[in-house]
Amino acid sequence: MTERVNRRELILEKTTDLFVEQGYSATSIRQIAEAVGCTEAAIYYHFKDGKRELLQAVVECEAPDIFAAVESAKDAQSLSELIIGVGEEFKRVGRNKMERMRWFLADLPHMSEDERLLIQQKHLGFHQALATGVRRFVESDEQAARIARILLSMVMGYGVIFWMMDMESQMDYPVSEFIDDIAKLFK
Repeated sequence: MTERVNRRELILEKTTDLFVEQGYSATSIRQIAEAVGCTEAAIYYHFKDGKRELLQAVVECEAPDIFAAVESAKDAQSLSELIIGVGEEFKRVGRNKMERMRWFLADLPHMSEDERLLIQQKHLGFHQALATGVRRFVESDEQAARIARILLSMVMGYGVIFWMMDMESQMDYPVSEFIDDIAKLFK
């Protein structure tokens, strides 16, 4: 049993590496099998739906975990405190995760509708978790959903502009300062 679990983990690790290096669209099951040192049949044994299931597993493993970020801020006493708590957790894991997920931004337009839906569903789950956290501090579910969309857009935008585009080397706007600025907007 351990061999199967380890093989599955190795497949996922090598798949992630290939997606990061060359993108989802350019990666084949054959390349994954070669990287792992197994047959294509072994890939399908562990991931019955092939590349689509691998995409889902990689997104689950690599996407910044906003669920944990919202959970880490569960004791916040204000919306501003919640934003700072979630922002600090994003700061802790965000840069590395954003850089490792850069490939999916480039590949998204080339994915099938079903593949795009996997990524969109993950994002919608993030949004719902954040909206649930925000809801304690606002008057309605609609307002919580709107604020969560704004916050996610701001955080993802920071990640793309400052981390993915390496604008940190051109502009001095540390993530902690960015988080504080967002929190001040919602006091």
